[in-house]
Formats: sequence, structure tokens, C-alpha cells
Amino acid sequence: YWLIAPAAVGSVVFVNQLCDGHADSPLVLFYAVFLTLWVTCFLEYWKRHSNVLAFKWDVDEMDKVETARAEFYGELRPSAITGKLERYYPANRRLLKYMVTFPLIFALLACAVSVMLFTFWLQDYVEAHYHDWAWGLLKQLPTIIYAVVIPVINQVYKGVAVRFNNWENHRTQSDYDRHLVIKRVLFEFPNYYLSLFYAAFVRADMDLLRSQLATLLVTMQVVGNVSEVLLPHAVSVYRLFRQRRQGARPLPQVESERQLDEYESTFDDYLEMTVQFG
Repeated sequence: YWLIAPAAVGSVVFVNQLCDGHADSPLVLFYAVFLTLWVTCFLEYWKRHSNVLAFKWDVDEMDKVETARAEFYGELRPSAITGKLERYYPANRRLLKYMVTFPLIFALLACAVSVMLFTFWLQDYVEAHYHDWAWGLLKQLPTIIYAVVIPVINQVYKGVAVRFNNWENHRTQSDYDRHLVIKRVLFEFPNYYLSLFYAAFVRADMDLLRSQLATLLVTMQVVGNVSEVLLPHAVSVYRLFRQRRQGARPLPQVESERQLDEYESTFDDYLEMTVQFG
């Protein structure tokens, strides 16, 4: 229900823009200030709600004591505090691995930037050579293709980032998650938004910026809904149809839920919301 307020205010601003016939409405500034305040209130509410749930589930002190990850490896040494044998991995060796992984991440980001620049070149080519009735559709085609390619590039990079993180051999789960967040955000945030900054500050073309923003947001929402909602539902309906065709009895709820895809963690969902907020 927290999304009702920004949706309602945003609808009013959108209708005002349609009535004025241009996007430079005075309500846009009010909407930006409203969203800033709304996001702050929502985050504070979510912190309180998380603390209430943690207290109710008796897990509010679980993050105070962390043990080493099962995948953590190193030399066995006596602990300076407890005297028990603990695995030790030199920090300088991990630093040397940082000097390998982060340059590779920026090299991969440079490849993503090359794809973005190629998209702009293709869009300029279409704009220069097509002027008939289909020009409007063809002009948006490179951006649509780029919006579809972005999640594919991010999915490939996700596997690379996990491999880099595993190779760096972090001791605790919080360290592991923190460095994985840094790697993912360093690549995925520019990969999503660099085209908008390029259109706004390098090309200085507001019409191109509006077109890029609208096309990227709409295409990403469509791709996300298809991959996260429509496709899993279609697979579930197909499985149910195949079972009925084979004459099998409907599975109990426990068995049907066991056949669902494993939900790894909330990491990707939080990262998706972070990128969407921008």
C-alpha cells in the first residue's frame, strides 16, 4: 500500500503534462521533492518493521556473532583471543586478488559501454536513413534491443562476480555479501544508467533522453514481468496439463511446492529495487 501514494501523485503529474502538451510541468519539481520524502519515510518504516519481525522471530541478535563460512580456507592457527585453532588467510594475499578482480570488472564494464555506444550509433544511422511512416518505430528499435540485452549482460556478469568473490576467499558471510554487493553495483548500475547520462550530458539531447528513459523503463518492466511472472506461470500450467493428460492424480501441496524452482536469496530482489530507484 506504500506504492499507492507515489502512483497517485505521479498520475496527477502525468495528466497535467498531457494537458499542457509538454513535459516541462511545474509539478515535476514537486513530484521529485515528494518522492525524496516518500523514499525516506518508506525506508524508516521498513527498518522499524524489520526490527519488529526480528524481535518477534527471536533473531534480533543473530548478526552479533559470526562464524567462518564453510567455504573459507586457510592455514590453521591458534586464535589470539580464544586460543582455539582457527583458519587464517593473509590479508595481503586477498589484496593481491583485489588487484586482479577489480581491473577485470572495469574491463567488462568497458565492453558494456561499447555495446551502449554501438546502440547510439545504430540509432543515429536509422534516424539518418529512414524517414517514412515506420521511422518512429525503427528509431526506438535499437533502444529496445539494448534494453533486452542489458539483463542478459547482467546475468552473465552475475556468474563472473560470484566466481571472483569465491576466489577472494572471504571469511564471514557478511564480508562475502558486502563485497559481492560492491562488485554487482559497480557494474550493473552503470550498465543500466550510463546511456541516460550519455544522452543528457554528452549528447545534451533532452528529447533523446526522454525517449531513452521511457523505452528502457517500459521494456525492462515487460521483460521482467515476462521472465518472473508469465514464464513461471506458463511452466506451471504446462506441468499441470501434462499430469492430467497422463492420468496422474493431483500432487499434494507439499509435493507441488517441492517441484518449484529454488529461491536462492533476497539479494537479487533488493539489487533490482536499488537499481530501479536509481
